[in-house]
Amino acid sequence: MTMDNHTTQVTQYQLAITLLDDMHTGSGLGNHHVDSFQAKDKDNYPVISRQHLKGLLKVAADEWLKLKQAHPDQPDYSLEKEQIAHLLDDKEGEKVGVQLTLNSAFFCREQAQTDSPFIIWSSSARGKSAKDEKADPFNRAPADDTLRSVEYVRAGSQFKTSVTLFAPTDQAESYQALLTRLLSRIDRVGAKRNRGAGGIQMDISAPTTTSLSASSQASTNNHSPLTLHITNLDPLRLPATQSPGNVIPTATHISGSQLRGALANLARLAGLTAEDGLFSALVTTDHTKAYTISQAYPSPEGTRAIPWPHSLQQSKSQAQTEAPKGLPWWFNSTDKKVQDTLNSKVEDGEKFKRNKSASYLYQSNGHWYHYEQSKSIQMRNKVRTDFLSKEDDSALFSEEVLPEGSHFSAEIRFQTQAQKAELLKLLSWAKENRIPLALGRGKAPCLVTDITSQTLTTTTVSPAETFTLVLASDWLVYNPDTLQPYESLSGQTLNHALQLNLTDEQCQQIDAHSDTISETSLLSGFNFASNLPRRPLEIIAAGSVIKISADLDNDLLEKITSRLNQNQPAGEQTCQGLGQYWCYTGSLTLANTDSVSDTAPENMLEKQLALINNLLTGTPHYSGSASQWQNLVATIYQCHRKALNQSSSSVDAIEGLLNSYISVPGKGLESFRAEKTKDLLDAWVKELTSKDSSIVSADPVRFAELLVNELIARNLITGKHQDKATQGEAQ
Repeated sequence: MTMDNHTTQVTQYQLAITLLDDMHTGSGLGNHHVDSFQAKDKDNYPVISRQHLKGLLKVAADEWLKLKQAHPDQPDYSLEKEQIAHLLDDKEGEKVGVQLTLNSAFFCREQAQTDSPFIIWSSSARGKSAKDEKADPFNRAPADDTLRSVEYVRAGSQFKTSVTLFAPTDQAESYQALLTRLLSRIDRVGAKRNRGAGGIQMDISAPTTTSLSASSQASTNNHSPLTLHITNLDPLRLPATQSPGNVIPTATHISGSQLRGALANLARLAGLTAEDGLFSALVTTDHTKAYTISQAYPSPEGTRAIPWPHSLQQSKSQAQTEAPKGLPWWFNSTDKKVQDTLNSKVEDGEKFKRNKSASYLYQSNGHWYHYEQSKSIQMRNKVRTDFLSKEDDSALFSEEVLPEGSHFSAEIRFQTQAQKAELLKLLSWAKENRIPLALGRGKAPCLVTDITSQTLTTTTVSPAETFTLVLASDWLVYNPDTLQPYESLSGQTLNHALQLNLTDEQCQQIDAHSDTISETSLLSGFNFASNLPRRPLEIIAAGSVIKISADLDNDLLEKITSRLNQNQPAGEQTCQGLGQYWCYTGSLTLANTDSVSDTAPENMLEKQLALINNLLTGTPHYSGSASQWQNLVATIYQCHRKALNQSSSSVDAIEGLLNSYISVPGKGLESFRAEKTKDLLDAWVKELTSKDSSIVSADPVRFAELLVNELIARNLITGKHQDKATQGEAQ
């Protein structure tokens, strides 16, 4: 089969969901004010998850088949039953080249400018009969200890999402009709649908169709590397299952093998087969024929990131002067300094520690910057199969996810110009038509946002100067004597990784003229041939560094630098992203800014301040819920790290906000549980309200952050809501 004879059609629908009734899709979280919070996206707006939408499709399919079952002799009954299995069961769909990709439905944010989308409804169980202690259907009094408050999304709110259907061209029309029929049967979403909650109106747009064969052939005159930029539309789950705990952890980057699998799946769905050079190059393990796909590391949009080098270490915090009464010692602590401890002098008495967080570096305008990928935690339930017995609480679990809208970039290398042209055609088609890649656990949809020729910045090293080698990905290098992987960088490691053919004496010379900082990571996987997990291997971790001195023998240095300047991956499994590296000379320095996650809107702080201020100064007075204060703290902290919105007006707004809260008549300190911590709070209030306060004037944003964090940490905010205008009362 050639690339011009594909028979797969891609159909996309745009869905608009309008709530006719209040709706609740739970997040599994709550506090002492609200028992169940609505599921929210990373910006705190309501969301309907794609897992819930798929579950609703399955319910609609079951109901439809039950209706059809009354007439099983109809010729289309068995066909529709089979097609439903192809749509909603990934394993069945793979057999015939059918896949349905759903996106979460996100709130239309224009509505939030006029009114909050949330409302609190409270309910309780009926009181018990005095005779037999059973629930009395005629008793209107609430039972003790059964009051429950739940956060709902208001009726009238609107959500938007999209659906992508891959199907063979000759059967696409029947799958489209079936999918439209199932979507139109969904009339309620969320919890308590059988009690009248969650009624919706769903508007389905006219479908748009495309196919790979209809796209133009990409042209290229070389086989130089490409950089692929990806953005996830849904929270991304990349579980690091080698270290399970109370919370299933997630990796913060997409591995080369995961990205390779996603591209191979896209090629398969587009109609390519093993006979096509593109598909075979994505699935083969022969590194002489396969694409070399690097790890996709998170970074600000449009940039390329690398793992944090272990030679960059942070100074430990130390108090410069005694903190004012009531303030923690670290309020006046020294700013943390990042220093290249391998290539710069460490002052006497300075103490440094390695950065243990999932941090990265990216380069912009010739400067290096620190980037840290954010995470969030979601609570989920296992799919319930037994509906007769009581639901088991052990089915609830928590997992880390990477929030939607995160950006990743990866480098792809090619063996030939024809290979590059074939993959470039597939990627350009996916980018132009917004066709998602399926990545991570649960196949989260991710879009190709850009394809560039931007490559990792590395220095061409010379034998005449000292240089530092940094691992840009894990290295798997086997010791030929023990047949086990090396766990640290050394002369022998470089010899076998770079295939230098050095003697033992030359390797010892490298060790004598080098300094190294190495760490290990676990390489795990699954063997599909044996259907068993692979034995984890401890290998050299990304970010490990080795500094090689120019005092080393010149011929030996020439051999090493000549190989490094080829910029070809080293060691084993290079086509899956392992063995990447980069070099630099001198000392590595960072631009003098705090770490950045993602871009914040310019008026973000003002919106949070206005929201809380309205709650504090309204009638009757309301101290604000703990979650609202936590949102304010998160916003202040984010603005503080990014040096955003620290104008005089914002500073005045922060001081006014906190002053108005503490000075409200009848509230003030009385609204805190301050019996045993009154001295602490008095000190905070005195420091805040003092016109001569050096702390507030020096850094009011930092002070506001510390104050509110202290109140929340000590559980001092009561947050009792007395405004019934925003409360609902169950009938």
